[in-house]
Amino acid sequence: MEPEGVIKAIDDVFKQVEKASLGRSGIISRFSLPLVGNIIGRNLKAGGGGNFLQKARRTVVGTLEEKLKTYSDEGRDDSVADVIAAILNDLLEDILEDEGIVVTYYDHNETGLIDVPYKKGDKRIKSLMWTFNFGQKIAFRLPSLDFELGNKALPLQIEVDGANTPSFTIDWHFKLGVGFDEKE
Repeated sequence: MEPEGVIKAIDDVFKQVEKASLGRSGIISRFSLPLVGNIIGRNLKAGGGGNFLQKARRTVVGTLEEKLKTYSDEGRDDSVADVIAAILNDLLEDILEDEGIVVTYYDHNETGLIDVPYKKGDKRIKSLMWTFNFGQKIAFRLPSLDFELGNKALPLQIEVDGANTPSFTIDWHFKLGVGFDEKE
């Protein structure tokens, strides 16, 4: 496995995830809530520069390029895939759940793929996959609200007092699998 190919693949994954979520036409950039508008997008810097995915991509790609330039498997029992996972776990710890990034190695057989443990020089390993276990809890302060909606004739009465600062919490989780296959 060539480190340059891995770095390009990881860079491409970050670009696509950012484009779909925080990019100019991404789902978060276009997400608006009643009364507070696009507070989520503004707090995550969606639709513009400087969002956390752009920063993570620059950090990850730069660090991987630097560390993998000098990588040698001489005297090592782990694979370059494990080294990459360890680097990424350190760099992305703020947006990874406890299990972090897991590397799984596969062999092909007549029924498909089977998990195999990594052993240096093992010729059975034909594929590998990194599973990123992303997740984060983010809280935003909402602008002070002070209004009353109601009429004695309506069955619904709503009153919001601006004395207490309202907040909005996002608790997100997703898994992303990225892999290489000798045949694909």
